[in-house]
Amino acid sequence: MRQRVRSGLLWLGLIFADGVVAVLAIGMIASRRDSAAVQRIRERGERMVVRYERQFADAPAGADAPGEGGQPGPAMTAARQEPPVSSSAALALFERLKESVELANAEPVQNDIRDLIEHTPPSEWTEADLRMLSEFLGAHADLLEEIRRLARLGEPVYQVDLSKGYSTELPHLAPLRAMARLLQMEAAFRAQSGDIDGAMENFRAILGLSDPLIEEPIVISQLVRIAMVTVMYNGLGSSLSPGQLDPRDARAFVQELAGMHDREAVANALITEAAFGMAAMEDMRNRGSALMPELAGDSNLSNMLGFVYETPIGDVLLSADRQSYAEYVERLTRAANAPYYEVQGELSAIEAEVDDESIFSLCTQMLVPALTRVQLAQARGEAMIDLTRIGLTLEACHAETGAYPANLNAVGTDLGGAVPVDPFTGQGYVYLPQGDAFILYSLGENGRDDGGRHDFREGDIVWRGREQQDAP
Repeated sequence: MRQRVRSGLLWLGLIFADGVVAVLAIGMIASRRDSAAVQRIRERGERMVVRYERQFADAPAGADAPGEGGQPGPAMTAARQEPPVSSSAALALFERLKESVELANAEPVQNDIRDLIEHTPPSEWTEADLRMLSEFLGAHADLLEEIRRLARLGEPVYQVDLSKGYSTELPHLAPLRAMARLLQMEAAFRAQSGDIDGAMENFRAILGLSDPLIEEPIVISQLVRIAMVTVMYNGLGSSLSPGQLDPRDARAFVQELAGMHDREAVANALITEAAFGMAAMEDMRNRGSALMPELAGDSNLSNMLGFVYETPIGDVLLSADRQSYAEYVERLTRAANAPYYEVQGELSAIEAEVDDESIFSLCTQMLVPALTRVQLAQARGEAMIDLTRIGLTLEACHAETGAYPANLNAVGTDLGGAVPVDPFTGQGYVYLPQGDAFILYSLGENGRDDGGRHDFREGDIVWRGREQQDAP
């Protein structure tokens, strides 16, 4: 009997050992076969870091003078194959302005002003509204002028240390958004006061501040860039009435906006994000990964996961997880370089596949879903740029001829030869001329025609549209 027990235990031990060997062998084979995608992500991530840091190498102290007449500097106008070499001027100026911007942004009256601008047409502003704006802006007139000067430099305002991976600090993004909002507020006041050139100077300054973010290969930096485009779009559409902008100025601004889709910036950011993610996965073996708290949630589970990932089997699981992550990101990167309507199906497929991944693909299931939604924001940004260009061109035609065109094909030449299509559908933007007015909109995220109801996420994206204020 004891002999039979010994034999059974021996066989069980052999079977267990064979299973471990098989898992390790399969893992090593998969690792050798799959290492190409991981290696490509690493190499491309390293190139993104080198490319980004090159603009700060041996930076001259005061090169690259601002553009004339409030125009953004070289970053907005130069070809984007390589980032322009930065000077230290923008870095120093931003550092000096940052605290003042944060203090201005913290003033309680800001919320009242923002609510006024976003939900009340300028024609309905009261004397008290104008006085509130005038007092706030007057108190910060010097700050606003310095912000415009910073925008004219057209250079990075902060050098990001990409060596920190997921722990990278981005203290410049919140102040940049705050600067954009301050410029929008002043633009609205300038337009209401009849200073149309001054209002346009501010809208150009918003784009001048956002443009250097194109070179930051980080997803959140690209999302902030798109958010600043949204500030420009909402501000210009609500502050300036049709016909207020001189047709020549309108056409000049339309030309400045050409080529501002910048899909490559999003693709580059996805690559760097993936490199960060894979480095964090590798750190899980020594329990020092920035991902561990998000995966585990508490210290006991973190320690347990750390222990598992230190074992040979854990190494195999982590390697497979890292490989899956790299393959998904490569697909997302290819999709990021295409119009959203062409890859919407692929993005949905990726989300479904990730959801069906093994329970052992913890990192992939945590990291990939958020990345599949980045292109929605990019598509919204493209739609806003397109609608601004088309809308201003239509208004310029009306100012010159006294009538709006019957269809958008009539302004194709003014837009570079062809009218852009809606990034959400691949079809033309909805254009409805109505005598001395018109409606122009994208179908937005839901791909459904909501009749021109302006709502960035649940309705259409409308030129000169205002989102409805929630009922109190």
